[in-house]
Amino acid sequence: MLNDKQRAGALMLGFLGFGATGLYAGRLPTPTPVPMIAAALALIALCLSAESRKKPSLKYAAIIFVLFLPLAAYMHDAQAVCAALVRFWPVMVLLIAVSMFRQTVNRTGLADAFCRHLLKDASPVGNTVRVSLASAVLTVLSGQGSIALICSALSQRVGNRLAIATITNRALGASMFVLPTTIASASVASAIPHLDTAGVMRYGAPLMVFALIGSMLPRLQPVPAVEGARPAAAGGAYRLAALVLGSGALVYWLTGQMTIAFAAAMGIGYACDILFISKRRNPAAVSAELTKNLDTIAPELLLLAASGLLILAVDGLHLPAHFPGVFAWLTGSALSTLLVLVVVLPLVTAAGIHPLILFGMLFPVLTPALSGNTVVQYLAWSSMFVMANLMSPVSICAIVAATSLKQTPQDTSYRSHWRFCAVLAVVVVVYLSGFMAWRA
Repeated sequence: MLNDKQRAGALMLGFLGFGATGLYAGRLPTPTPVPMIAAALALIALCLSAESRKKPSLKYAAIIFVLFLPLAAYMHDAQAVCAALVRFWPVMVLLIAVSMFRQTVNRTGLADAFCRHLLKDASPVGNTVRVSLASAVLTVLSGQGSIALICSALSQRVGNRLAIATITNRALGASMFVLPTTIASASVASAIPHLDTAGVMRYGAPLMVFALIGSMLPRLQPVPAVEGARPAAAGGAYRLAALVLGSGALVYWLTGQMTIAFAAAMGIGYACDILFISKRRNPAAVSAELTKNLDTIAPELLLLAASGLLILAVDGLHLPAHFPGVFAWLTGSALSTLLVLVVVLPLVTAAGIHPLILFGMLFPVLTPALSGNTVVQYLAWSSMFVMANLMSPVSICAIVAATSLKQTPQDTSYRSHWRFCAVLAVVVVVYLSGFMAWRA
């Protein structure tokens, strides 16, 4: 049996081998890349902690790899297979950066400083508005980590704790309409070539405003602060936030890639924290923290790789040719495709199916029907993910909120959001249909 250090080293080696093989498959001898990928996957799976092995995302990824890796290797050359596995590499990097920066936000007191200023008075409306806007801001800084940060910070300060999850989850969804702030929306952005990011921000703004208003419907009921609460963060934490925002803007200006900009900004913030703020200069402590974070997000990283593989395999199967009647209806018009994306698929995810699985299977089939407009494609798929995050009890958002507030995932998912999602689906269909008619 491997000890902790050996297991951590093997886990790092597995991911490095997986990434290097996927990125440089074209330079390797023809028969070797796929077996090397399979060996790296096996090494990663064997070295994961017991907690990570229990995650549904790992089970989904394992099923996809077992079923579709041999099929994809049979239908395509090794270089194409490996390219599919790292298709979402910017999202993978973003996920790693988010897991690291989440530690920094907590350690520097930045999250605590935000939250201590949210519940200023007994006015339920003012408190709700502040928490909603802060959730949206923190989503830009830490993605889905904002849910855990705010729910954890306010759980002892609010009587109706379930309302915190409702506000933070909807605010996070609102941000997805204009920015790839989550793994799901970043996956959509990475899968659409030549995405008009400026157009997404412009035409996604009305949907963002609607979702943000929806996040302000619950009313928070504050209770007296607990004794021994930590003081607000020092000015260094705010300077760190300014550094992260500034570096993200610079990287976006240089690359034009929002996902890469977020990842780079968070990586810079984490590096500045361990070097200058928290004084964590002990390499062993930093290595242990990185390994723990990598172990925690490994199932999601593998699911992203599996989703890229699934897209390649499904595209090669030419499913519309085998089921012409079904797919002729699905893709017969942009309206029918929108209805499938924003009504049918969120209901499927509410039954426990992970939305990334549906994305991997149906993206190559449904996307071409959306008028070829990258803005419509992004907003339609992001709408599906927004409602899936709110409706599915296995979504990361629902699970994180439930864990932070000691509620059940069912309480933080469809029980809290089904009415809101029903209205949002109608708004999205009407808005995008009108937008496509206007642009036609």
